[in-house]
Amino acid sequence: MIIMTLSYKDLEVKEFLATRQMTRELVKQCIAMLPDREFYYPEIECGDLKDYQIDLNNLIGQARQERDVQLYANHDYLRREYDEQLLKLVLLKRHLLTFGILMQDDDKRREILFRLIQENCLQRRVLSLKERFRM
Repeated sequence: MIIMTLSYKDLEVKEFLATRQMTRELVKQCIAMLPDREFYYPEIECGDLKDYQIDLNNLIGQARQERDVQLYANHDYLRREYDEQLLKLVLLKRHLLTFGILMQDDDKRREILFRLIQENCLQRRVLSLKERFRM
């Protein structure tokens, strides 16, 4: 059995979540703090996003080999498309996570948010919401 001790900041976060009403706005704010990389997988490893990665790597290799400025310009265009697709994926998954959390009862919401906050070391950022979400 693993015994985890909570830090002072973790305890503060637990108290903050326990004393606040689990509103849609609070949940959305906490989810917005999560880094984008949390939402990439598994889609980034297959399908269109993987194809973008392969194309980008091929273009870079070809541009370096041929020293062609036009290929670098194509790389920029393709990179912007790739970033746009990643952003769409992140926004969709943030929305789905928020919706999923809001479907839970308040205790389960607190538990899920606390776990996400702890895993992503967001204690200080979440505690900065104290003034915005008063008791």
